[in-house]
Formats: sequence, structure tokens, C-alpha cells
Amino acid sequence: MKVLKLERKTIEGLFDSFWSSQLRRVAKGAARREYLKRAKTVEMAEHINGKWLEQVDHYGKKEKEFIPHPRKWLYDERWDDEIEDDLEAWKKS
Repeated sequence: MKVLKLERKTIEGLFDSFWSSQLRRVAKGAARREYLKRAKTVEMAEHINGKWLEQVDHYGKKEKEFIPHPRKWLYDERWDDEIEDDLEAWKKS
């Protein structure tokens, strides 16, 4: 039981890191619930955080209205998105 409590506290700490790196800090409670629902293990929480950090530069180039809310990003499992530079994607089409 203590292991589960420790893991939960670790995951909650990882959510705090995820939240602090957000470009749009809205609906924190909803984002926390979605994060805890998706990040069942510390490894998954670390994976989600790492993928967000890989994508943050991409979203940072967008107008604010095109940056997803954290809860929506989590709900849509956007960590699985293949992010390409917009110019490179345009050239390929």
C-alpha cells in the first residue's frame, strides 16, 4: 500500500512539472484529473511529460488560440502525435 501512495505522490509531482511547462494554464483541476487518469504509472507520467516537452517548441510558434488546453491535449493522447515543422509538412504535400 505504501508503494502505491509513494507512486501516486510521484505522479502528482510529475503533474506539477507538466503544469508548470504549459503555454496555456487553464482548467488546472480538469487537467490534473485527466493526467491522473492517463498516467497510471510513473513511467507513463514521465513519457507524457517528455512528449509534451518535445512538442512545446512547436506549439510555442502557434497563435494562442491554436495551442491546446492541457486537459484536451491529454484527453486526445496528443503525446502520440507526429509533429513536423509546418514548412516541411507543406513542402511534402
